[in-house]
Parts: sequence; structure tokens; C-alpha cells
Amino acid sequence: MKTKNILGCALLAILACHGPEPRPLLRGSEFTGWRAPSGADAAHWSLRDARLTCEAPGGPIWTEQEFGDCELTLDVRLIEGRPTAVLYARGPRGFQIALEPKPTGEWSHIRARFVGETNDVDIDGQASAGVMPSVAKSGEIGLSVEGSGSVEFARVGVRTLP
Repeated sequence: MKTKNILGCALLAILACHGPEPRPLLRGSEFTGWRAPSGADAAHWSLRDARLTCEAPGGPIWTEQEFGDCELTLDVRLIEGRPTAVLYARGPRGFQIALEPKPTGEWSHIRARFVGETNDVDIDGQASAGVMPSVAKSGEIGLSVEGSGSVEFARVGVRTLP
């Protein structure tokens, strides 16, 4: 009986740490939940089969919803050139994380947690952490691409944290 209690507690602890699966932020071929790119930036962005492609330089696109403490997951791959993808959390004056994709065609998996003034980012098993004093408590999630070339984003998801 003691073993069952220990296993039950361990399972609950694992579920509490990992929580629910991230909620997808990209669906189909429409910018539902995003402020669609406009003006000159519109020509740089396309969405098809829940994969977002940007030909740099592409100004940021933003979610319509704001998020506070959260965990973001996404896959990024370089299609051509040497662009840098940028992930924003908590709006334009919030966290900015430069994502350097693997060589052309290979997917990089990113997990980024934003809690209070801290961020923890894991890119393909390479972890880093940072602190941003006085960062906004909530804001939009954004994506942009700088440099020259093109990048594809897939499986973009968010999980809010307590």
C-alpha cells in the first residue's frame, strides 16, 4: 500500500510540473488570434497548414491576446540565407529572444518560460536564463525575422503558468 501511495504522489508531482499541453497559436491558413501583417510587412509573411513563413526582413506580428507568466514552445527552421528569428514575450518592450536556427532545413525546438522578471530558454537542449527588471507583467507574443533569407515557424504553442 505504501508503494502505491508513493507512486501516486510522484505521478501527481510530475503532472503538476508539466501541466496541460500548450495551446496552439497557429491553425490552418488564417491568422486567427493574430494581428495579421499589414502594409509592407504583409508581403513578407505567409501562413499555410499551420506553418508560418517569413522572408526577412519581416516586422513583428503579434497575438491579439496578452499573456503574463507563460511557457512558449515552437519549432523554427532556416529555409534560406542567414536570418535571425526573434521571439517576443509581453509586447514590444518585453522579453526579446534571438533564435539562431540550425543549418538549412533542420528544425530547432524551442521552449521558453517567462515568469516574473526572469526567462529560461532551451534551444535544442542548450539552456540559458536571463532577468529583465521592470518588464511588463503581460503583453502580446510576437515573432519577427531579421537579416536576409527566410524562416519557417511551426507548432507554436503557449501554456499559461500559475
